[in-house]
Amino acid sequence: MKIIQYMSHNILLYKLVPLLLNNRFVHEILYFKIRNRDTNRKEREYEFRKFCEANAEKLREVEALLEDNKSKIIFAKILEYRKSGDIKLIKPYVTKPQYWGDGILKFSGHDIFVDGGAYIGDTILQFLKHANYNYDKIYAWEPDESNMKMCKHALRKFSNIQYVPCGMWNSAGILTFKNKAGSASMITDTEDTGNLVCVDSVDRVCTGGGVYDC
Repeated sequence: MKIIQYMSHNILLYKLVPLLLNNRFVHEILYFKIRNRDTNRKEREYEFRKFCEANAEKLREVEALLEDNKSKIIFAKILEYRKSGDIKLIKPYVTKPQYWGDGILKFSGHDIFVDGGAYIGDTILQFLKHANYNYDKIYAWEPDESNMKMCKHALRKFSNIQYVPCGMWNSAGILTFKNKAGSASMITDTEDTGNLVCVDSVDRVCTGGGVYDC
């Protein structure tokens, strides 16, 4: 896995990274490593249970926004999984390929795709394939500079893509970002573990007009 991490940050090996990440076995190994490197899992589960208790009403409001019963069930199962860490709760609802299973998403040929955390463009490439390369616009959000470089390289042949070098938040501002963690890069509240990055909201950025620059 150290080899893959090195390759993902080496400009000369851009082309190999998407191929490796599209390999199901490699993807499972990466997921296993990320899932098991968290030594504070029990603490995080406890914190999430407390979060759910404190925000029970808001979570019910979110569930009410979901249109179909299956989505409501999956939402509830994900919450229970986050509370307990029991992967069996969500296994029946895991689809492959990720995000595109069960024919839930229907493409019109004029879709606007927003990828919050575009990483190296792998999910956008999947979207393009499933949308038969017909779309109106793509927004690729990625605050990690090295990831953004690879994302732009992977998508260099496609047009109407707006690259947003920001984290996704509910307003414009500056937050601490834990970078150099590959697909696990994230906003963090621990100031000494990351770099300061720009953040912004979907409503402000994804308006369909102009060029956005953080």
